[in-house]
Amino acid sequence: MINVLEKSINFGLGVFSYSREKIKKIIKKDETTDEDTQNLIDEFVNKGKNEREKLKKFIRKEITGLLDLNNLARKEDLIGREEIRGIVRDEIRKILDERD
Repeated sequence: MINVLEKSINFGLGVFSYSREKIKKIIKKDETTDEDTQNLIDEFVNKGKNEREKLKKFIRKEITGLLDLNNLARKEDLIGREEIRGIVRDEIRKILDERD
């Protein structure tokens, strides 16, 4: 299901990004075969994939900019559970060593 949806989105983006003139030329020919049609669909899907990747990069860049602008922490800036446990262990050891 996701795969079909993904292909549909890619197809739509490919059609959207394709120039009107080229589509008009293809349609005017009236000499399109099933193979030509399939090739055109494949081209739309591939173009859509490219546009999707560009859109992802743009969105990531904008979100990163907003996070930086608002001084919000990103995932890589946060300390994980294991790191916290390690810090706590180290602090407990220091306290216990000071008592001895």
